[in-house]
Amino acid sequence: MHALHIVNKSAFSATTLVSCLEHMAEGAGLLLIEDAIYPVSADHALAPRLKALAAEARLFVLAPHMVARGIGVEDLPAGIRLIDYGGFVDLVADHSPIQSWF
Repeated sequence: MHALHIVNKSAFSATTLVSCLEHMAEGAGLLLIEDAIYPVSADHALAPRLKALAAEARLFVLAPHMVARGIGVEDLPAGIRLIDYGGFVDLVADHSPIQSWF
């Protein structure tokens, strides 16, 4: 079983996502929630890094958090999957360990 990393802090105000990306192993999962979803926008500085990482890791974004922040599905780079709250529960059940980045 691979690790699941969960990031909830905005890349605009914290370096949490960058730190997480530096510690991710191949095959690990990354779930972006709350304000951490902003880098999925094509015009964000970290978008190319997330797109490249999608080739070697499993990347997920919590869909209700995208909607709440006005980011459209069309902004989602290839390789990053939208999930709902049930999908969030499934990810937690299917991964070990779970690493939350605060």
